Amino acid sequence: HLTLYEAIDQVRQAGAQVLEIHSGQALSPNDRDAVVSDAMTEEQTAALRRKISSSSAKLVAARVRFSANQSANKRLFEWADHLGIQVLVGDPPDEQFDHLERMVREFNISVALVTGPRTGSGRGAWTDPKAIMGVLRGRDPRFQVVLNVLNLVRAGVEPFQALAELRTRVVGVQVCDLSD
Repeated sequence: HLTLYEAIDQVRQAGAQVLEIHSGQALSPNDRDAVVSDAMTEEQTAALRRKISSSSAKLVAARVRFSANQSANKRLFEWADHLGIQVLVGDPPDEQFDHLERMVREFNISVALVTGPRTGSGRGAWTDPKAIMGVLRGRDPRFQVVLNVLNLVRAGVEPFQALAELRTRVVGVQVCDLSD
């Protein structure tokens, strides 16, 4: 697997404009034990900012693991703010939605749910567009959705219908190989 630094080099060569990073990804080929997370040292964070600024891409999103702990979630937002990340993508615990909404407002950073199975047992799935809109109704518009086409197809949901129903909240679409 590519480290984040190697991926940034590939993005630069390809001329891509935006980049999403994933929590847990190895940071650098020189130190594969260091991973992308809100626990990165100041030096690692500064080096990452320099690496990104040397590329043609802008860091816009990060796939993260939200916590049941409000302090831990606030650290995610502080980390994202320091890196200039605009969207935190993940599966927050239901009981954290109110707190995360306060963080969205405080930091002006969006939270995006990904359609598909939810982490943790007994939590169902984010596949029913009407149920997703029900959860998001009345919430800050920066509570958004990333449509994962493969997850929707596997759940028997027509992706274009989901896109139409969720259109005001969709911030991204993940297109996957459906031949598996």
